[in-house]
Amino acid sequence: MTTARSLLIDPESPGFYHYISRCVGRTWLCGVDSFDGKSNEHRRDWAEQ
Repeated sequence: MTTARSLLIDPESPGFYHYISRCVGRTWLCGVDSFDGKSNEHRRDWAEQ
């Protein structure tokens, strides 16, 4: 069952929500994208920071 975004998002840090939703949306954000075959390894450093 889904949960309304208004219950999930902290209005004080909307940038973090966008980043996390993007990661969930593209499971291979830090690996090789199976759709287009491009490597996204450079993003791993961003996530670790």
